[in-house]
Amino acid sequence: MSNDSEIQLLKEKIDKLNYEAWNIRVKDSPKAFVISNEALGSAREIQYLKGIADGARSLGFCYGRLSKYDEA
Repeated sequence: MSNDSEIQLLKEKIDKLNYEAWNIRVKDSPKAFVISNEALGSAREIQYLKGIADGARSLGFCYGRLSKYDEA
């Protein structure tokens, strides 16, 4: 598997994590928080801007929902 293929697979995984986190953000904010953190960390590792933006959006929502205002 080439490096480009691996990065593309990782981007797809990040997108799926971000999709899941956003969809459960109200129903299960603690789980969405964990998933968002994972997606954001992975996206930062490969400098995937869309993944970073989506992960930060979900994570920011979760910080507010979980009353973690200082960390937000």
